[in-house]
Amino acid sequence: MEDFTSGNGLTFYGDENYLVTTLDLAIELEEKGMLLYYIDSVLCPDKTWTKLITKYRRHGTCRQRVSSETLWAIVQAHE
Repeated sequence: MEDFTSGNGLTFYGDENYLVTTLDLAIELEEKGMLLYYIDSVLCPDKTWTKLITKYRRHGTCRQRVSSETLWAIVQAHE
């Protein structure tokens, strides 16, 4: 949770944004209403930690970005 709320490393620029986390944290984020609009899917490892399963999937999201916003995000990412 500390990592998620720190603000470091959470960038959501793209067509599909996935959050990969433990099942416990995924449930906690959902219960606290902290799954952001920009997260399309939350993936968690299965019980054997050999594959990822979809815990939450946001349906019907369609975000469009103007090209200037996308270019600005690219510039910021390379600073």
